[in-house]
Amino acid sequence: MPWMIMTITLYVLGAVMAIAYLASTEEDASRAEILGCSIFWPLWVLVIALMTPIKIAIEEWEERREER
Repeated sequence: MPWMIMTITLYVLGAVMAIAYLASTEEDASRAEILGCSIFWPLWVLVIALMTPIKIAIEEWEERREER
């Protein structure tokens, strides 16, 4: 459950950051769309990929804690 909350929070923060960045640029819509697709989505894929081992480590730690 905390894992889901953390993931949803990261997606919301990423969306807010993307909107804030695109709103701060005064470029045309096609450039904003290219930036949104080429920069922000790979960053969030990377974040999820890095968080997966952390999730596994937390689950193993909780299992060991329950065994004690």
